[in-house]
Parts: sequence; structure tokens; C-alpha cells
Amino acid sequence: MRRIMPQPGSIRPRLFPIISCAVILFVLCTPKSKLIAAQAAEAPKTSQATEPNTESDPPVFVGDFVGDGLSLSVQRAGGEYAGKLTKAGRAFDFKGNSKDGVLHGSFEAANGVLTFTAAVQGDELKINIGFESYKLTRVGRHGVPQGGTIRKETLLADSENVLRNSEIASPDNMRVAFITSDDGVRRVVVNGVEGKPYARVYGITFSPDSKRISYVAERSDGSRVVVTDGVEGEAFKYLSTRPPLFSPDGKRLAYTAWVDDKWHVIVDGNKSKPYDGIKALTFSPDSAQLAFAGKTAGSWRVVVNDVEHDPIPDLDNDFLLFSPDNKRLVYTATSEGGQRIYVNGVAGKRYDAVSGFMFSDDGRRHACIVLRDRRHVVLIDGEETGDYDSVQGLAFSPDGSRIAVGVRQDAKGYAVLDGQKQHPFDGVGRPAFSPDSRHFAYIAIHDRGQRVVLGDKVGPPHDQIHFLTFSPDSKRLAYTAVDGKSGSIVVDGKPVQKYDRVWSKGIRFSPDSKHVIVTAGLDGGVYVNVDGQPSAPIGNFIMGSEPVFEGSDRFHIVIRRDSRYFRLDVKMDDQESVRD
Repeated sequence: MRRIMPQPGSIRPRLFPIISCAVILFVLCTPKSKLIAAQAAEAPKTSQATEPNTESDPPVFVGDFVGDGLSLSVQRAGGEYAGKLTKAGRAFDFKGNSKDGVLHGSFEAANGVLTFTAAVQGDELKINIGFESYKLTRVGRHGVPQGGTIRKETLLADSENVLRNSEIASPDNMRVAFITSDDGVRRVVVNGVEGKPYARVYGITFSPDSKRISYVAERSDGSRVVVTDGVEGEAFKYLSTRPPLFSPDGKRLAYTAWVDDKWHVIVDGNKSKPYDGIKALTFSPDSAQLAFAGKTAGSWRVVVNDVEHDPIPDLDNDFLLFSPDNKRLVYTATSEGGQRIYVNGVAGKRYDAVSGFMFSDDGRRHACIVLRDRRHVVLIDGEETGDYDSVQGLAFSPDGSRIAVGVRQDAKGYAVLDGQKQHPFDGVGRPAFSPDSRHFAYIAIHDRGQRVVLGDKVGPPHDQIHFLTFSPDSKRLAYTAVDGKSGSIVVDGKPVQKYDRVWSKGIRFSPDSKHVIVTAGLDGGVYVNVDGQPSAPIGNFIMGSEPVFEGSDRFHIVIRRDSRYFRLDVKMDDQESVRD
């Protein structure tokens, strides 16, 4: 099982210098409502910059441009130009005309009408506002890089009164769901289609195959129901605050309900025996087994398909883990002041503490970190290996044949590969293997900086490094880096774009490993970066929405722009942009 874990902290640098001109800074940071009010009191009624255009020049200015923290969208109608200039999330409408190959424009500001000039050479635009100059690059229509992409936006929903943080995209990015609230009435909306009204709604979840949707609803009489694909289940007095749980194949559904002063698991519409408490509902990878922990008579028991294991004092960390081959169920429980690992209900050796249990992808091997007499020991397939001051993490190779561990011993950090210590550093992070299992990489602290170590090659220093990501063909490596107040995406050892925020799992390679897609933020805007080419600000990403590839040259993602939700489809290596 491969999990590339982010380092602590978040990337929030500001990447562009503050505008030195006080007038321009004031203008671009002033709310639009104040601009309008000030314009009514101070702005002149006409401006030389908006005189009628008498030239028959080609529309080289038409399009979208982005760079230096600005974006400029230009249209042409009736011989004149108009559009929006955006800085730090604030948009200003402008009008203008061209003369001698230069666009002259103006927009309303708090202290009157400000003017600008812009000139285009190829796909590069230079704009002067007051005493400041900015360099922008042409991007595809509606914000996709022009350098070889087609972007298509499909409207999924348009709705006001959406509850904050209630939005969720289906795993295939074809549907978006959210909760609306209007005069105390709440509804779930899926791709613009409203569900029934309820007093309260929570826990929206899609099935892994994206075909089904379920949530918990409270009716006007106070009873609660699980609504699945628009159909209400049995009514109960109370339901768990956790969302309903779909099985991996999407065909089964489980949740907990309060009946006759006891908790029951409801799975496929059937009730389990009653318990005083229930936690850690978990399906096996093949969806055939359902496990949970149930409390009765003061003790907890792990239950698998209604068969109870021997009692334990408590289940640690609500942790139940099936092996990928479905043959083993692992959990840890407190025992005699320490912890024990249980495999299919059979207790193992007692340790002071147990953490980080994991299976290899094929389910044949397992490993974890245990604490014994204040020393950290790596337990591999039940055998104790190594004795360290601390362990930072461990990883199996995808084929299960190798294991790498990040450790600290005698004031030095090491990566330990198949039991052999690698080069010493001041500290190391959790290792990551390439998909072909031949390469491994990790983050090392050296000379007061963080560096990526790939095999025996040590990369350049950065203040912080996050999100190590191998390409599917194992030949490329990407990550995010922070230096001072500047954050960047590094691909194949070279910085390709600067940002101030990158989402978890925000770096993706295409299936053929040729393209790198990054979802990131900069100066309040949200961008999709394809092969180092940023889009114009596209809106906001939706929870659960990650780039989904259709072949090697297409992907799609769900975004929100104001009250509208879109599926953004991108085809790479073509030369035009289209929109529904």
C-alpha cells in the first residue's frame, strides 16, 4: 500500500511583490461597492481613452491573458473593446479602443477613472497601469492554456443559498451535490435537481462507482431517515452523525441507528443485534464482509458478518483494516497498560504502543511500528527488525518485494532500504516507491534545508517540500517546494510554476506520463496548470473533485464559479477552445 504523506504545514506564501504605487494598490483592493459610490461623487463623465475606434485593426487584443497576479479578459463589439481586469479576486469592468497597435482603456476606481495601455506581441501582453507594468500571457478562451489544450465547460447546477462546505463531487466528476437552505427548509440538490424538503440534512456521500448517492435527513416530526437515490429508508429516532457507508462495489449500504434505547447496524436494510455503542464500520475490499466494533456489558467486541470476536477493553483509534486480499482483519486494542495487534481476532505480543500498521498492495505482507522500552522497532511480517530512536514512516514497494523506512538514530536521519541504511542526513521523512518498485525517494533535511533524495541523487535545497509524486512510468518525479514566501511546482528537478497553495493530491501525471496537471491557488485565484502553463482563474474546486483522466490526453474536474457549478473538460495537445 503506497501512501505519499504531506509534511506538516501548508503553503501560503505571497508570490508577487506588493504594488508600489499607493494609488494603484488602493484601487485594486477597494470593494466594488465603494468604487461605485466614489465614482458617483468623483469620476468624470467621459474619458479620452474611450473615444470611438476609427481603425480597422485586427482583434489581437481579444482573448484572456494572465500573469504577475493579474488577469485580463478582452472582448470586441462595434469597433470598441470591453472586458474585465482582475486582481486578487476583485474584478473591474473596463472599456477602450486601439490606436497605433496599442489598447487604451479605462476602469472606474475609488478616486475616479484610471486609464491603462496595453500592447500585444504574439501571445505576450504588456499592460501599464499608472506607474506599474505587468507582463501577461494569452491563455485559451475561458481560461485554459492556449498552448495545446481545448477546454469545455458544462453547466451542472446553478443555485443560491448553498450551505457552506456542503458541496461534494462524485468520484467520476460527472455529478455535484450540495445542500440548500431557504426559510429553514433544506434540500439536497444533485446536478440542479432538487430533492424533498427536510428540516435538516447532513452526510452526503456518493458510492465509489459514482452511481448512487445517500444522505441523512430529519423530517418535520423529528424522525430521521437515510435517503438513498431519492428513496427514504426506515424512520428512526436517531441516526449516527457519520455519513452512510457504501461498500467498495457500491451495491451495499450500512449505517447505525438508535432503536429501543440501543444502537444497531443497518446493512442492506437488515438490523444487527443491539449494542450499547457501535463504531468503525468497515467493508472488506471485495464488499463481502462488514466489520464493526460493538460494546455490550462494558466490553467491546469486533463483529464480522454478525460473528463476534472475543471481548477487548477497547478498540484503539477506531481502527479496523482488512488486507487487500480480504483474508485478514487487523486491529489494535489496549492490553495491560500497552497495546496488542489482533489478526482475525487472535491477539499478538504486547508492546508499549503500536502505530502505522499497513499491508503490501497484494496483501501478503504487513508491517508496523512498535514501541518497546522507549525504543522504536519496525515489525515486518511479525518479525522485529531494527531498533531506533524514532521512526518517521514506512512504505512497501508496489510489488511487495521491498520495504523502506525513515528512521532517526544517534542524532542522524537515515532511509533504511531492505534493512540497509542509506546516506546519513540531519533528518528524513517517509519514503515513497515508484510504481515499478525500482526507485524510491524521500525528503531529507540537510544544511538547514529540505532536499529530495532519489536513489543516490540529492536535489537542491528548499525551505519546505511536499507531495512527492512519481509518474505512472516511474521515470518522472514532481513535488511542491517553498522558499521564503515563494511556492513552486518542481517537475523533473526544474521549477515550472509559482503558486501560494497546492491542494492535497493536487499533482497528477497523465496515464502515459507525458503531461503534469496541477490544481493550485495564487493571489486568491484558483488555477489548473497543464505542463507548466497556468489557466486564468477558474473559480473554486469542489470537495472530492480531483482530475479524472479519460485516456492519456483528456481529464475533467468540477469547479464552482459564484453560484454556478461546472464540469471542466480539458483535452491536451489541440489548438482551440470550445464551450457549451
